[in-house]
Amino acid sequence: MDYKKEPVFKRIKAHRSSVEGIAVDSKRKVFFTCSYDHTIKMWDFEGNLLKSVDFLSETGKPEAVTAIALSPKGDFLAVGSNADLVVYSLPELQPISRKNFMNIGLKTPMPAVIAEVSSIAISPDSTKLIVGIDNGTIKIFEFPGLEYVNTFHQQTFGLGIHLAFWNSTTFFSAAESVNKWNIHNLDSVRPEFLELPYDFKAREITVDHAKDLLYAAGSGERNNIKAYSLHDLKLQSSIPESQTVTTFRVSPEGIGFAGTKNRDSGDSLKLWDMEKGELLKTLNCPLPNLNSLEIASEEGLLISTHENGSVILWKF
Repeated sequence: MDYKKEPVFKRIKAHRSSVEGIAVDSKRKVFFTCSYDHTIKMWDFEGNLLKSVDFLSETGKPEAVTAIALSPKGDFLAVGSNADLVVYSLPELQPISRKNFMNIGLKTPMPAVIAEVSSIAISPDSTKLIVGIDNGTIKIFEFPGLEYVNTFHQQTFGLGIHLAFWNSTTFFSAAESVNKWNIHNLDSVRPEFLELPYDFKAREITVDHAKDLLYAAGSGERNNIKAYSLHDLKLQSSIPESQTVTTFRVSPEGIGFAGTKNRDSGDSLKLWDMEKGELLKTLNCPLPNLNSLEIASEEGLLISTHENGSVILWKF
């Protein structure tokens, strides 16, 4: 990516409602989106629609699709709604397994309205699927068959849970309503946790395995992007981003892409040199309410999704 030049962007009216998730397959040069409009779509890197699948419940009722994840080998796609998990084979986008997760592992049944999937992650060895649900639980399933394994109960309720795998047996979680993030072992019942600054609320966590860093981005402080060492889990650096960070990704070259929200100036896309802590560029986002970002670094491509159903391809 040439970060010094101004990017050329292409806007796609991808869905009829908010685009809630994105997954990129750099090998096949395609990406997948999911939406509240009950569809999952596959696109090429030029923004051409390759395939669209309606997401239906077991009874045939359309369901909003709220989270999506690609397996490490790119052979499966996992998606979640407000009641169901489904795994699709690729590139056919054919469903191979399904699980209704609503009341699995819960002593008291929860109404569907507060049981929306906020995030999905697949282990590096492709044997486990973890699901963050807005009723305050994290559920673990075998992958790709979706046999139920375990439930972790978070000290949060009704807000997004964000997930990232460290390795095939350990993962991190953070919730917007709690100023800490948790370290989970798949075989344990009770997670360890690390306190975050009191006013800081994590809205995104991501792991950089090449640099052995965990990034937490969110809101509430003057330094809303933080890097922690995976060796001792101590804070390594803070980026002086004072605006709310709604989504965050780091390129292999060490450039941090932060989607930020400001009540007066609107949404922006900011590029940070993560090692130096320097702001490289601020781009005004042509569309409001940026939901998520993903990078296809070899193609010089950044993809953003938005609440109005659009996707933007940023070519650097």
